Amino acid sequence: TRPHQLASGPIPTGTYTLNQEALTGWELTHLTCAGEATDLLEQTGTITLTAGEHRTCTFTNRPTPAPLEGVAQLTGGGTWHACAGLTNGQARCWGNNPGNGVQGPAAAPVVVQDPAGTGPLTGVVDIVSGYSHTCAVLEDTTAVCWGTNIEGELGNGQLDKDDPALLPVVVQNEQGTGPLIGVESLAIGWYHVCAVLVDGEARCWGGNSHGQLGSGATSTRSLLPVTVMDEDGDAALHGVDRLAAGLGYTCALLDEGRARCWGMGGNLGDGRSTDSVEPVTVLDDEGSGPLGGITDLSSTWQHTCATLDNGSAVCWGWVPTATSQVSALDPQPVDSGVTDITSISAGEQHTCFSTLNAGVLCWGQGFRGVLGNGSTTTGSSVPVPVLDRFTGD
Repeated sequence: TRPHQLASGPIPTGTYTLNQEALTGWELTHLTCAGEATDLLEQTGTITLTAGEHRTCTFTNRPTPAPLEGVAQLTGGGTWHACAGLTNGQARCWGNNPGNGVQGPAAAPVVVQDPAGTGPLTGVVDIVSGYSHTCAVLEDTTAVCWGTNIEGELGNGQLDKDDPALLPVVVQNEQGTGPLIGVESLAIGWYHVCAVLVDGEARCWGGNSHGQLGSGATSTRSLLPVTVMDEDGDAALHGVDRLAAGLGYTCALLDEGRARCWGMGGNLGDGRSTDSVEPVTVLDDEGSGPLGGITDLSSTWQHTCATLDNGSAVCWGWVPTATSQVSALDPQPVDSGVTDITSISAGEQHTCFSTLNAGVLCWGQGFRGVLGNGSTTTGSSVPVPVLDRFTGD
């Protein structure tokens, strides 16, 4: 191997590694060496020359695209798409169903259009992504959604399993007579969406196969928003600060620092494995009383995690381990060894949290490098530090 630069012309037989020097204002997009190994990430091609043999490696570059700037919020919960809310109140999406009125995926961020398709969607203050749909809260406290509408997750009173909405549609009120107003924030599940209202109540719409809409109804879906009821089922749930949604269930953080969950059993943190069509109280790790001191919630797939005011965290549902997932019917402490957890984010088969002094830590199944600890195969049942890409620290 001769890593140094060689003059053109005949050279000795052997194995050579070719790389391109950095080109200011350009980025490498394709690298081919016919019949030889290449590594686009490392920008190298490895060739083996025999006597009298010729090889051609082609390095294809393009002008470096300008980065997406002015990002106020990112959402990556979608299966095949992601979106950004910008500081100017617009939104950009890429991947499937990007909301620009065009059928098919977008390989780079595109401008999300308004419902009429006449210009950019404006006034975006919150944006969330689900399985293959996206919803946004606007400055006027209304909400819009776009993408697939398999179970009525667009909230516009319609159901269309075959044709996704290419442009945002307005989420309707419970009667279907106009837009749902008073929306403060959103949480999005696999096939359902829930909204926190400015008065501390909640509304949900879409799939309801496990009671994840929290209305007390056992119908399989609702095409329009319904009111989330309290534990007795005789009044609306009040004091909702924020919501988190997973596969077939929803959880609410109340302004008293406690939580309620409803929907698919085993994910509700109430010590039981049965579904509930109305909110139930999330218990402490001993199952003896309500879990208190909750500062934030994160739900995905089939588990939920919460940060507590003492700097610790708990999780319940099907909590990820190094090789699989284990059932926790009530919240179990995260064995992290740190007490300064500031935020937590639950993934499908892994979870990560950030701390004040220990950086970011993750645990769960390690395939595809989701733990960020330098391994693409090995998981961890306890949180491990995410390493810096360049230094390994």
